[in-house]
Amino acid sequence: PCGASLKHRLVKSAMSDSLADGKGDPTKAQTRLYERWAEGGIALSIIGEVQCDAMSLDDIRILPKQFADAVALAKLVGFEGVQVHAAHGFLLSQFLSPLFNRRTDDYGGSIERQCRIIIEIVAHMRGIVGPDFPIGIKINASEPET
Repeated sequence: PCGASLKHRLVKSAMSDSLADGKGDPTKAQTRLYERWAEGGIALSIIGEVQCDAMSLDDIRILPKQFADAVALAKLVGFEGVQVHAAHGFLLSQFLSPLFNRRTDDYGGSIERQCRIIIEIVAHMRGIVGPDFPIGIKINASEPET
C-alpha cells in the first residue's frame, strides 16, 4: 500500500553480525559490511536487532515513542523502510504470546490487548514517517499450545 517496490527479489534477512559496540551503536566494520552487501546488488537488506529497554506499565507506555524515534532516525540516515521484530521470543513477541504474557492490565488477556502495544507502536511510527515509508512486522507463524 505504501508504493515501495524492489528492483529484484534478492533479500538479506536480519541476522546477528556481532559487530556492534555493545552499547547499541554501529561500528565502522558493521557499517562496511552492510555497504558491501548493498554494493553486491541486494535489493533489500533487513538489519538485525535494534534494542530498546524493558517493563513496568510506565515503561510500556514509552515504547511507541522509542520506536518512533528509532524510525525517524532510520529514515533520516537513508533507510527506505523498517521491520518491527515481534517474533522469536524478543520483547514484542512476548506480548503476543500467551506463554509469556501473563499480564492482567491493558496489555494482557485478550488477543486484542496482547496486540495493543504493537498497534500503538506502528501508529506512532506511521505518524512520524508518513504513509509512503514501508513498515513491516515480523511475527511468529505458530506458537506452542499453552
